[in-house]
Amino acid sequence: ILIMKKFIIVSAFVLGAFTASAQNDQTALQGTKFGDNWSIGINAGATTPLTHSAFFKNARPAFGFGVAKQLTPIFGFGLQGMGYVNTTQSKTAFDASNVELLSKFNMMNLFGGYPGTPRTFEMEAVVGVGWLHGYVNGTGDDNSWGTRLGMDFNFNIGKEKAWAISLKPSLVYDMEGDFNRHKSRFNANNARVELLAGIT
Repeated sequence: ILIMKKFIIVSAFVLGAFTASAQNDQTALQGTKFGDNWSIGINAGATTPLTHSAFFKNARPAFGFGVAKQLTPIFGFGLQGMGYVNTTQSKTAFDASNVELLSKFNMMNLFGGYPGTPRTFEMEAVVGVGWLHGYVNGTGDDNSWGTRLGMDFNFNIGKEKAWAISLKPSLVYDMEGDFNRHKSRFNANNARVELLAGIT
C-alpha cells in the first residue's frame, strides 16, 4: 500500500509538470497565422561518396536554398533545392541536383520543452525525400529518388534570434541505386556525405 501511495503521488507530480508544459506551449502558439514562422535559407558546402572515398580529397561543391514553415515548436517542414558540381564525368556546368521535401524535428524543444523564444543553440533532426537528377551528355539525363538523414546544429543570433547560422551534416541515399540487383534501398555504396553551412 505504501508503494502504491508513493506511485500515485509521483504520478500526480509528473502529470502536473506535463500539464504546465503543455499550457505554456499552447500559450506560445496562440495567435499564429499562416504567414507566421516562415524562413528562407541558403546553404553551401561539400559532398563526397560515403564509401571508398576520402572526404576532403574527393569532396565536391554543393550549394542550394530552401524555404521552411515551423508548424509547432517541435515540428516543421521545408522544401529544399541543392546543386552539385564535378560529381560525375559529365561536361555540364551542374552534374546533379536534388529537390527535397524535408521534415524537421527540434530536439531541444522535444525533450526540454519550449521556453517561449528560440534558444541560442538548438539541434534539429532532419528527414527528407526527394528527386535526384543527374545531367548527362548525349545519352539522356538520369532520374532517381533519394532520402536525406541528418542533423542541423543551429546558432540563433540577433536581438530576437530571428537569424540562424547552421552546420548541417547529413547522409543522402540514392534509393534506386542497384535496387534491381540487390533489393537494397539504404545501400552505403549509393550514399553521399554532405557537410553544409547555412544561414537562415
